[in-house]
Amino acid sequence: MKQNKYDDDRFFNKYSKMERSTNGLAGAGRMACFKKNVT
Repeated sequence: MKQNKYDDDRFFNKYSKMERSTNGLAGAGRMACFKKNVT
């Protein structure tokens, strides 16, 4: 059975500190470009 990366504490702790994880969509680098093209 394939292991889920998020079950790995080391991976999850690092991932949860990424800008996208801490700031939501505002932290997603492509979000500003996406909004500009959609609106």
